[in-house]
Amino acid sequence: MKDKRNQIWTLINSGRLRDAVREIKNYIANLEGLDSIDQKFHFKVIGRWMEQVTKRQTNRFAVLSLANIATSFKQIDELAMAAEYFNWALELDKNDVITLSALADVFCRSRKFDLAIDTYQRALALDPGNMIVLGGLANAQCQLGLYDAALDTYITVYELDPENPHVLKGIANIYDCAAQYAMAITLYQRCLTKIPNDVRVINMMASSYKNNEQYLMALVTYDRAFSIDNTDVVCLNGMAEVFMSMRRYSSAEQIFRQVLEKQPTNKYALSGLAKIHKKRKDSNQALHIYQEALITNPNDVYMRYGLASSLYTQNRYDEALEEIEKIMAIEPSNVRALLLKANVFRKYRRIDECLDLCDLILTMEIDEETRSLVKNCQGYAWFKLYQTHGYQNEFDTAEMILSDNPGGFATMNLGLVFLYDENFERTGNLEMVTKALAAFRRAEAAHEGAKHMKSARKIIARLITV
Repeated sequence: MKDKRNQIWTLINSGRLRDAVREIKNYIANLEGLDSIDQKFHFKVIGRWMEQVTKRQTNRFAVLSLANIATSFKQIDELAMAAEYFNWALELDKNDVITLSALADVFCRSRKFDLAIDTYQRALALDPGNMIVLGGLANAQCQLGLYDAALDTYITVYELDPENPHVLKGIANIYDCAAQYAMAITLYQRCLTKIPNDVRVINMMASSYKNNEQYLMALVTYDRAFSIDNTDVVCLNGMAEVFMSMRRYSSAEQIFRQVLEKQPTNKYALSGLAKIHKKRKDSNQALHIYQEALITNPNDVYMRYGLASSLYTQNRYDEALEEIEKIMAIEPSNVRALLLKANVFRKYRRIDECLDLCDLILTMEIDEETRSLVKNCQGYAWFKLYQTHGYQNEFDTAEMILSDNPGGFATMNLGLVFLYDENFERTGNLEMVTKALAAFRRAEAAHEGAKHMKSARKIIARLITV
């Protein structure tokens, strides 16, 4: 790449700045897959090039050049670098709506939805009727679980352009995020009366069918998308996910491998294969898939989390913590990583640190499912304290948290079974037997196949003989 660097310097020094920017974009495209040390060297070189380019251009062309470079970084998933260059462009023109919108999109991709919302709102203050900005804002609000705000935003969009089918698509997506799948499907169907061959909308409707556990309809809908575009890997990954939900792992594996023939580094297919191996109790092969994927893209938070989670399930907590810290270095507010870290602390009986992390997560904008998972972690942490000390306030706190379970999670009800059994062993209170039986029935009704079900069943078998 040394010859390419020399060529770019020559273009800059001869004043051929547009040609230089084009070659810098090509240079960035070739950085994908390099290790972080090599990338840092190249990033510094690119920074020096762009300092020279911006000095020699008018302000407007400098903004466009920086935005082009930012977009190139976004295309190879170097989101931190993309944000840096979009911010650099905004230093030159803070009122550029297109750049603000692009920066907000980078924040969304980085799952920094609070920053995305702030940035979209800055753009809307400059251009209140911008459809792209309004749609992006609604999506960010939806991701944070702010469904009412997202709907209000899309109502604004709808009033501006009531005939636009993509507005219906956006509203349908909000209902899908809010787990109101039947309403989402109805809206997707209305949308498809206007754009019947829009593969993205068909895929989104298929996903709603899957989330609503209408698996056959999901497969039929994905097949409709595939008949329109047989190269669409989103459709194929969706089909595979449906087969996984149906526990038809061989069919899912076949489709994931079909995706990888088209895109060998597709992280959703790789992650899907890893999940299949975990289901088959082949956790070492799952680890291998995540590790191989991270060689080519070490900053991929999605795959890094998969690796950390797999290590956690193998009880390799020290290694899991190392991977979590790598995620936190890239995304300090990554909720899934913070929650996994809290669970590692709980396993190590570092209960105070576990509870502090849970409290921190609950101050963030999270959806109801995540909130239930955090409460599950909290409840089990307080149960560990009760096991250790036997204090009444520890029992009361654990019971209160594990009972606050609107989602009906099996793991929380099973936690109550273990808690009531512990209390019965300590106090002989027969009311605990009745409560344990009721909690166990609720866990069975959840149909989650929770891994502690066998242990709970043994407890119940022992308690009913009392």
